[in-house]
Amino acid sequence: MNNHLFLIGNAPEWLKSLIEKGVVSICHDAPDAVLVFEKTEETKEILRRFQSRYIPIITQVKLEGMKGILHLPDSNPDDFLLTILESLTYEREKNPLTGLPGNKAIQREINFRILKPSGFWLGYADLNNFKIFNDRYGFEMGDRLIFHLARILSACVENEFVGHIGGDDFVFIIPNHSRGILDTICHQFDSSLKNFYPEIDWQKNEVYGIDRRGREARFDFVHLSIAVLTRTYKDFSELNYAAAGLKKISKEKSKIERRSLWVADCDIKIWPRDNLIEILKSGDTIAKRTAIEVLGEIGGEENFNLFINLLKEPDFLIRKSAVYALGKLGKKDVVPYLMDALNDRSPHVRMRSVEALGYFYDSQIPNALISALNDPDIYVRSAAIKSIGQLKLKSAIPLLLKIKEGKLVPQVLETLGAIGDNSALNYIEDKLKYHNFRQPAINALGRINTKESLHILLKILGDRSFKYHRRLILRAIYNLSKISDLKQIILNYRDLITEGLQGELPYYEMMILYEIGDKNVNVEMKKFLNDRREFLRRAAVLYLSNGPENLRLLGITLLKDQSPFIRQTAASVLVRFGHPALSYLRRALKDRNFQVRQTAARSIKEIVF
Repeated sequence: MNNHLFLIGNAPEWLKSLIEKGVVSICHDAPDAVLVFEKTEETKEILRRFQSRYIPIITQVKLEGMKGILHLPDSNPDDFLLTILESLTYEREKNPLTGLPGNKAIQREINFRILKPSGFWLGYADLNNFKIFNDRYGFEMGDRLIFHLARILSACVENEFVGHIGGDDFVFIIPNHSRGILDTICHQFDSSLKNFYPEIDWQKNEVYGIDRRGREARFDFVHLSIAVLTRTYKDFSELNYAAAGLKKISKEKSKIERRSLWVADCDIKIWPRDNLIEILKSGDTIAKRTAIEVLGEIGGEENFNLFINLLKEPDFLIRKSAVYALGKLGKKDVVPYLMDALNDRSPHVRMRSVEALGYFYDSQIPNALISALNDPDIYVRSAAIKSIGQLKLKSAIPLLLKIKEGKLVPQVLETLGAIGDNSALNYIEDKLKYHNFRQPAINALGRINTKESLHILLKILGDRSFKYHRRLILRAIYNLSKISDLKQIILNYRDLITEGLQGELPYYEMMILYEIGDKNVNVEMKKFLNDRREFLRRAAVLYLSNGPENLRLLGITLLKDQSPFIRQTAASVLVRFGHPALSYLRRALKDRNFQVRQTAARSIKEIVF
């Protein structure tokens, strides 16, 4: 853990020791917390600026007239500081949609479990055809499905760990030999799937979407595939090696059987590296490509030269997989070889090379990607646009703005949003005139964190011709509502937002009002605490945490809501109420769900210390 601190005053010896050990560091921009050791004329003004950005302030001196300040104790101040920073790290790493721990917390938990003598089963869960679902039914339905999966995992796993890697990827830990839990997860997901599809599509038993080559194709419904690691692994990298191949197997099996399922390493043979190398000597192209890509997922220095040699293969499909595998290695040494692959005669290989270059930062790459915008193959150009977005290359904006090709415009809009520069706003606003470009244009506006972008979104929110895109616009405004400089602008338009609370699905209205600190629709929000839909109950809990008068109501929710997910959310937000919330949080320490107990304990620690 390395947290960045803004320091007012001279650092005491105990803090200097933490700095020398690399546990904390001093910075002036974007700190995780502010430490105050002396009071001057300017201190309060500086602290108010940090408070407006919701940055915690920890002080050893008395500051009159300031609320929400944490005070360092005289004894063991270093332990107190580290406890607070640990809580901040946990909150910072949580996935904003599901509230579950993120990547760093997942790796810490797995490393901790590997060292324990008692065994465990580790599940990697993700959704097949989720991108098709998102594209066809919209991001809001996609978010609902992700939230629903998180709820199922949290409820079924209950007293163990659940983490959210991001998107539709989750990790969970269960006790040894817990096949029943895995069966229940798959059954609950499939049996609830009908609620997420229109009746007409459900009856057809398939949906239409656009495949990776840009062509319309038929797809199966979303299903859950789980790769389960049951064996003992010496470290995280060895475990990751086993997971790479197993995840591919579970996804393929789920697609073939058209249902949610799990595959465990104890039930199949996980091929060691030597066996994968042997496969490369066979004549089966599909087997060889699978082996190459699994080796790429595994990584390792020993595979580097192997992939380089495969770039000389006459079969373009083998070269394509070799380029993919090189990109997965993540070593800067591979960049020259990826650059050479840009000149390959096969567009498939060039496309994979362009995709891989989007994950590296090297002085040669920007010009190479910009040149790839002129490739004769449309899929290479599309990959170049995507990689430019991943690297946020502002220098490419003038060329991107010249792209008129209909099939590429949605990708251009996505990339302009990722770059996040105001110079693209005229292009994006122009594309709002065309119905088929509205969705990517609105999404792009939601990623450009400026007042100008927000004003465009607020303008079209009140435009009747955009009424069918209201949910999408609100989602974009919600993204911007987290930025402190933009909150007041949104507050000025609160009437336009609150009118949607009477609608069928007011999730983003509720979340925006929560983010901007609104306190004027308490009565309406309280009604949602009884809604059958968990994601609306969660949004209501978050909103009501803005008002101190709602302590008792949220305390009862913590103790009585049937969903552990909602109880966990309530335990998390009750920390805002300080000492008066302790009686509810202490009772939550007896909750039957481990994650609720853990969150309550963390909130108690933050309040008490």
